[in-house]
Amino acid sequence: MDHGRVARRRSRRAACVVALGAGFVLGLPGVSTVVGGLVGDMVGSAQAAIGGGGSGNTTFTTSTTHHTTNTRVDVADAQAYQTRVIAFDVTTNVFVFDQTVAAAPGSPAVNAAFAQAQAALVAAGAPTISGPVLIAHSTSRLAAVHVGDQTVGTNTTITTATTVGPTTILIGTDQSVSFSVAAGTQNVNQNTHFETFVNNLFQATTTNSATYELSGTASKRRCEATAEECEEREERGEEPPPRPPPPRCSWDCHERGHERGHEALSRTW
Repeated sequence: MDHGRVARRRSRRAACVVALGAGFVLGLPGVSTVVGGLVGDMVGSAQAAIGGGGSGNTTFTTSTTHHTTNTRVDVADAQAYQTRVIAFDVTTNVFVFDQTVAAAPGSPAVNAAFAQAQAALVAAGAPTISGPVLIAHSTSRLAAVHVGDQTVGTNTTITTATTVGPTTILIGTDQSVSFSVAAGTQNVNQNTHFETFVNNLFQATTTNSATYELSGTASKRRCEATAEECEEREERGEEPPPRPPPPRCSWDCHERGHERGHEALSRTW
């Protein structure tokens, strides 16, 4: 054994210890720098020995995540209409028209129903028409239902996470890919998060129901025939004109009217 070499090593170690002690106690800048360098070299050597820590042992990856925040929003009610139009013949006490239209009063469809009701009254012999008059009205409301979605906007947030191996992390689109971080290495992953805000639209339906009535009466007409006219018709073998549907009038000649006085016979409907 070379006792001289051993002595020199011990001397250098002792000098280092003294320098360390002096640097920490006295706070000498030069000694601190030396100590820092020595410590850094020692740590670096240790990391190199286990295979990690250096820039060559750091991996960099990216990933994305998505999330949607839903908010219920109730919008104004939808308006529906059921308009019933009826026509009543006062003379015969009969409804001659009854139709329900899925439209609002004042719409072309309802106005057309009014015109049809008037025509039905005229055809029934009740040309004197009044109305239309609102005789009933009601509303009903159905519960709100989902009618659509409205995207308000998207916020983007970028974060960075450092992971020391050994472990497994998730990277890629929607973090759908597994990535292994080996022992003695580290991974720096940059994640971009997308937060989308969506309004879920709900709408109730209010149905407005209304009933309008038109009424008609027959014109009062006098159908007159004298007894003499009735006798002349009988002599010619003529029958009285056929009676049309009520309330139209027709000849009303009766035997008791055939008196010498030839008084006028009349009847009013």
